[in-house]
Amino acid sequence: MKKFVANRLSGGNRIFPSEISIDNFGVTVKIPGFFSGREKSLSFDTISSVRIDCPLVGFSSITLNTIGFDRVSADGFSKDDAEEIKELIQIGIQSIRGSVGELSFSSNVTTETNEHDVELERLRLEKEQQDLTLRMIKGQRLRDKNRPFAAWLTELDPLYTYGLGLLILATFTIMPVISGLIVFVLVLIVIQEATKISWKKIGIGIAVLFLLLVGYALFLHHLSN
Repeated sequence: MKKFVANRLSGGNRIFPSEISIDNFGVTVKIPGFFSGREKSLSFDTISSVRIDCPLVGFSSITLNTIGFDRVSADGFSKDDAEEIKELIQIGIQSIRGSVGELSFSSNVTTETNEHDVELERLRLEKEQQDLTLRMIKGQRLRDKNRPFAAWLTELDPLYTYGLGLLILATFTIMPVISGLIVFVLVLIVIQEATKISWKKIGIGIAVLFLLLVGYALFLHHLSN
């Protein structure tokens, strides 16, 4: 496997740079982010073409077109890396179609696999693609219903969802006040998406509830005295 990492000086890659990994089965593109990221694995037999854009000044971008009319793009790579990525992918596509031999990287490390291993890897990549497509379709349906937060949670990779849950749990254990506020905000978002009540009305309701609680507390304090 060979991995290419985008330059941190390029836009969008300063904290979490994009990565492109190429092995004997296909290409994996990772575009990280603060709260969510995108990762796409493509086998060589699903890639229809690869295009690179190398401007005279700045960093290069790579675009992968698939047979299913999907498109994956990543930018921030040097011109040399972009050209090597394109060459390796083209070699991989040709090797799948029986034109040339197996991929050979500059490190001269080759991987011997049998047909069973290749088939298992192909099925895994297909399943990942199907799961991602299904999440995107569900997310778009939720957005059409004006439920962006639910759409974001649906499109989020399950691994990131579990990580977010563990983060909230850890925050609740260490800093219960902050975690309580986080849970309160999440509950408000869910209520707003479910009822379609405007945020202005929700704010008024919270203010009224706060005043009632303060009044009740003052009333109890008065009775105790």
